[in-house]
Amino acid sequence: DIISSKKHRRNVITLSITITLLFIAMGSVRNLQSSLNQEGGVGIISIALSYVGYMLGSIFSSYIVQNFQPRRCIVIGLIPNLIYVAANMYPAVWLMAIVSLMQGISLAIIWNAMSTYITFLSRGRALKKGEDLERVSSNFFGIFCLIYQSYHIIGNLVASLVLMPGSSTAVPTFVDTALNNFTTGSTDKNSQEYIEFESSALASLMFEFDYVIKISHNESLVGGSELNMCGSKFCNHFEIGGSGVAISDNTKFMLFGIYMGCIVVAIAIAVFILEPLNHRLFQSTASPKQKMKLHLMSLAKFALDTRFLLLLPMLMYSIMQFGFISGEVTMAFVTCSLGIHMVGYTMICFGVTASLCSYISGIICKYTGRMPQIVTAAALNLAVLV
Repeated sequence: DIISSKKHRRNVITLSITITLLFIAMGSVRNLQSSLNQEGGVGIISIALSYVGYMLGSIFSSYIVQNFQPRRCIVIGLIPNLIYVAANMYPAVWLMAIVSLMQGISLAIIWNAMSTYITFLSRGRALKKGEDLERVSSNFFGIFCLIYQSYHIIGNLVASLVLMPGSSTAVPTFVDTALNNFTTGSTDKNSQEYIEFESSALASLMFEFDYVIKISHNESLVGGSELNMCGSKFCNHFEIGGSGVAISDNTKFMLFGIYMGCIVVAIAIAVFILEPLNHRLFQSTASPKQKMKLHLMSLAKFALDTRFLLLLPMLMYSIMQFGFISGEVTMAFVTCSLGIHMVGYTMICFGVTASLCSYISGIICKYTGRMPQIVTAAALNLAVLV
């Protein structure tokens, strides 16, 4: 038996809820990184190191899952993600660098464990009911994706509601040209609000300017004539201040507290409800050294496969594109012009559209094949970037 209760579908749903709770937190925090943690480029560094960790973790994730079993890997892998969310409350560069790397590694292991767990459940269900394994596997992964994709809506909606202008601190910022950094002042409610874009020390030396923009309302981050500073002309040397971005500590703690709560619930579900797979499935007479050798050999064989090498550029582009969206687009096109509270709403649209297109493309693929879809998607993507 794959699992003792033989309730395969129930465990698929349980696992789906666990992973969804994780990404309600992680997906939203990742989208907000570059906007919340601007100083010193902490947010961008965090995203980059998270992907580095994911890449490194992917090398050994299969070996780890086979030796420690999927359920245990999921439970343990959730802990670094909890630490990562907590670290965002005090985002020092050194701290975020360490926890981001850990989070990326753990996420790679979780994804491998999830896929392995659902694959074995599919096999168990197919054997129990005498059904086709491919059909059962497609059904189970479809259930997972249906539940999992809801994180785009839930997580980003939480972010937008918590970060609404009414819940943020409208604190004007002023340029301290002597120290070439930001200082914070306080004004009464009738005072005119300010927003500033200040270059880094290098940019200041090159262009000899400290740029200050005045605005007179809370809802908009920049005035109409200054919107050209956002979008494609936005520069990472600029640091954005003002009521559209300034978030009080209480608001920040509330937001990350909610996300930490989601991961704690995910851990509880994985520990107390998700069933472990039969340990005999992972028994082997080979020694750990032999297992590692076989794993590295199979990995090298796969990496040199011509089909994989041809797919690699597209896979790398896809990952780089998502990193660009979560790290740069949210900051330059959304936070800069509309305010940080609009990041969540924007990413909800992104997630819902991605989910619908995934479903529709699966139907169309039966009639057109993969290549026309790949070409069409590449053309649309290039058009959007241009």
